[in-house]
Amino acid sequence: MHFTAEEQADIREKMFTEGIQLFKQYGPRRLTVDKLTKSCGIGKGTFYHFYESKEAYLSALEEYCSNHIVMMLAEALGDRRQMTTHEFFLFFRKYLQCDYDLLQFMSIEDFLWVQHHLIAPENFYTKEQMPVLERCLALMSDARKDLNKGLVMNLVKSIYAMREVRANLVEEALPDTIEFMLVQIEKYITGEE
Repeated sequence: MHFTAEEQADIREKMFTEGIQLFKQYGPRRLTVDKLTKSCGIGKGTFYHFYESKEAYLSALEEYCSNHIVMMLAEALGDRRQMTTHEFFLFFRKYLQCDYDLLQFMSIEDFLWVQHHLIAPENFYTKEQMPVLERCLALMSDARKDLNKGLVMNLVKSIYAMREVRANLVEEALPDTIEFMLVQIEKYITGEE
């Protein structure tokens, strides 16, 4: 198959935008190549021209979403190197509600499938995630220096865990619960009482 560079870019973009919607609906385990190609109006041969497998596609989708999140953060920062903790949490709330945060659409079973099929399990270990938290904290101009980073990490992870097991919680109260936790984490980081 021969596609121009513009056609390839258009097909990839369509596969990503449709893929996000299918990911929301089915999660990573039940999102199939058939569902994606049908939704995009392309043949399977076209899919395999771009990706060797569903797993390769899902990894590319994750990278696509990550790049958009980085752009969202850059937009929130503007031409500054830091922002206030409150500004960071405004960004973080926006991130948690945007389609690029694929974790919000995953059940615990999906999460385990991703760990086994897509991402090396060690990437989920705290020692691998702590540098990301440290970079986020470094963006906050008013973050206190004596905070317990492990506590912050656990609180943030608990938000993700709650979303993964939402069916076992009072689901209609989940947004308020997450907002309450975000307010508490922000207060802790800045040292507010």
